[in-house]
Amino acid sequence: ERILKGEIRRGMAASLNAVLMIADLSDFTSVSDIVSKEEMVSALNRYFDAMLAPVDAAGGQVLKFLGDGFLAIFPFEPGMQREVAQKALEAATKALAAVDALAETEADLERPAMGLNVALHLGEVMFGNVGSRDRLDFTVIGPAVNEASRMESLCRSLGTDIILSETIAELLPEQTRLLTRMELRGVKGERALYAPLAAATGAAR
Repeated sequence: ERILKGEIRRGMAASLNAVLMIADLSDFTSVSDIVSKEEMVSALNRYFDAMLAPVDAAGGQVLKFLGDGFLAIFPFEPGMQREVAQKALEAATKALAAVDALAETEADLERPAMGLNVALHLGEVMFGNVGSRDRLDFTVIGPAVNEASRMESLCRSLGTDIILSETIAELLPEQTRLLTRMELRGVKGERALYAPLAAATGAAR
């Protein structure tokens, strides 16, 4: 709404506290190698319908599609961190369940099935219109976005469908378990990575 009103122009940026969600379909590349382009587009639309409905219902804002994935934010006001982190985690869990259900249907119809990997991180980002004179993109940028992206890429190797940052786990300690401590590529310092207690294993994906 602020963009349409002309309040946010190129070069304008503001600080925002939010839970970040980065999600990505697993096995997309291998599936795209065996189906037609038209079939792949139709499949992507079905999967996006399944995984975005829980995000929208929880108040998340999808900022951009990243090929076979997406970036969404759950902004919060001071004092609302835990509540919003809870909503984001529930949305991620429901998105995974929806994708799993769709994958079963796809398999029954003899279509290649895909899974979903998700990372949740909480931090401060800058949001605004970024781009060239002819092409702008409303997005969020900052170290927190980079960390979330690096986290999501580790789902397969860490054997989980959801990876949570320490900033999320600190708010929901009774619902999370420590996976490992490690350095993320391009991120200075070691990070503690967590998963929900009830997270499904993604090792086979």
